[in-house]
Amino acid sequence: GEAGRVRSGSSEEPPALERRASCPPFKGGWLSPSGPAGAAAAAGESTTAAATSAAAAEEEYTFSTEELVLSRLFEWCELAVTQRAWEWLLQTQCSPDLRKVLLGSRQATLKKGKALSSGKGDSSLAWELLTSIRIFARATPTGKISVVEGLMSQGLITSMSGDGGNDSGALRTAHVGMALSSATSATVVAPFTTNRASVAPIVDLLREGRAALATSFAGYKYCIHYGLLNSVFKFLVYWFGVGQPMTARYLQDLVGFLSFSWAISLSRPASDLVGDRPTSSLFSLVTVSSVVGMWVFNMIFMFSGIYLIMAHEDFVPFPVHLVRITQWWKLSRNWETTTIFFIYTFQQFWSAVVFSFGHLFRLSWYDNLTLLGLAASGFGFLSLLMLMEPCGLTRAFHLAYELVDHHEPWSPELSCPAMPKSLRWQLFALIATNMTVVAVWEQAIVYGAVGRYLRDRWRYLSKHVTLRL
Repeated sequence: GEAGRVRSGSSEEPPALERRASCPPFKGGWLSPSGPAGAAAAAGESTTAAATSAAAAEEEYTFSTEELVLSRLFEWCELAVTQRAWEWLLQTQCSPDLRKVLLGSRQATLKKGKALSSGKGDSSLAWELLTSIRIFARATPTGKISVVEGLMSQGLITSMSGDGGNDSGALRTAHVGMALSSATSATVVAPFTTNRASVAPIVDLLREGRAALATSFAGYKYCIHYGLLNSVFKFLVYWFGVGQPMTARYLQDLVGFLSFSWAISLSRPASDLVGDRPTSSLFSLVTVSSVVGMWVFNMIFMFSGIYLIMAHEDFVPFPVHLVRITQWWKLSRNWETTTIFFIYTFQQFWSAVVFSFGHLFRLSWYDNLTLLGLAASGFGFLSLLMLMEPCGLTRAFHLAYELVDHHEPWSPELSCPAMPKSLRWQLFALIATNMTVVAVWEQAIVYGAVGRYLRDRWRYLSKHVTLRL
């Protein structure tokens, strides 16, 4: 109601309304203790009051809703309202003093730092108290829609579940609607339906939804990193005036990009729902640091590999001045192309695995059998190709494992020496170190303690809403 009445059986003034961890010791009325003990205490106090002077008038204290809120009693209260009470709250305007108290205590912020309030002088009590209401009883279909719209208008992601036709409007209005029965008209408007007469499937829906969002961002990051990695690759091949054979391009684009992109999408959701949410921003700190950090590390190791072969005593630069750049089939038999091919391909394959790390919302990458099979076959083939002796397979990829003196622009006078196997082992160790570093970056830094601290520190940059009730 608009006011609560508290009666005292003695002449003493009740203590002033102030913020407390427990209910104030008022006597009688709706603030009295509940249960047998409370009833007995109330009966004893009534007997004591009857024994006092009959001339003593019983004092009555009345506190309005506004006074209760201004006294901060609402901070330990959660409200339950009926449809009539909700309609009254919608029609009653909130005074400036009351709004000031609510804004100062709610501790709720949006992306731009705005509190969960209209900030205008014409907002209703329903708007200001909505996030403190836990139960909406005897709600009509229109009332359910107004509750959902109110929560959505305050920037909250809202879910609705129902099992009847009177829930259809709210199910359609909410961001996510789940019908609790497949035999009602609610299934027509709700995007999700369960045959269980329980709200427990909401947990499964959240697990699946968060896993789907995390998987979508994993695929997005893989594509963005693929483009950034290609920028370094193109820069190096144009800088040295070299090129790859078609076999290498087929391996990188068909097996690498297309197959791994498809395998990433097959990740399964985690078995437990955690109290955290994946990022939903393409430019969040998690997304940018994950992609850019891996790209920077890969670029460093790429240039380190180039420096390693150029510092070798047998290295002979590719004579790009002896061949036309349009004759791409003559540009691949050299140390530069062999080094760039292996480092780039390992980095491309491994980025798909790293971006598929489960973290909190998905199962680990090795539980994705398709991805596991692609990774095992891809890395096994590359390792075998990198360390094997010269044969028909190495010649198909134009690897510089043999003396090249009969393919243009090389000649007996200016030949390309065979790349020593010891040098290939050094490159293999460099690549293994590269893979370890980017895995540690993703797992321990981006999603580890450092990343968690930065996400908590800069939480206000996120568009999610944090409520402290």
